[in-house]
Amino acid sequence: MNNQALDRLYTERINSLAPYIRFEAGADEDLVQEGNIGAYQALKKKPSATDLYLKNRAKWQMIDSTRRGRCICRRNGYKRKNPIEIVHYDQLAFTTILEDRKLPLDDLVISKVCFDNLLTASTRHEKAFIRYKLQELSDVKIVKKLKLSWPRLKEMKRAIRLNLDQVLAN
Repeated sequence: MNNQALDRLYTERINSLAPYIRFEAGADEDLVQEGNIGAYQALKKKPSATDLYLKNRAKWQMIDSTRRGRCICRRNGYKRKNPIEIVHYDQLAFTTILEDRKLPLDDLVISKVCFDNLLTASTRHEKAFIRYKLQELSDVKIVKKLKLSWPRLKEMKRAIRLNLDQVLAN
């Protein structure tokens, strides 16, 4: 089936599907567009598809778009920026820096600068503690590796928390 025949078939079939797609999308024009794309792709794969099959494909496309958080008009170019994530662990908050190629460059730079500033403001033991926490070691294992007492560990966490507050304030 060539593109002209597919377009003609889509134009004929979309009239019966349009009320259902509009109802499922509510007032969201982006979801209507996603539903139309889902129906078109279903016709492309299976030109003799039933209306129920096309409705399901349209609905699944709308659900998939909602889960992704991006509509068709934003697929090329615009991408939402995720906020810097603060991870809380045993009353200690620190930013985690993961190598995620999907993050925009400016977010990676901000995270890197904040993390470097935190390490600069930390002592040798505090740096080791942060490194072990990023490796997801428990407090028990960290106390054994650094040969610390529990009160000293609590003081270290407090100092790191204060350093982090200063770094994020700047």
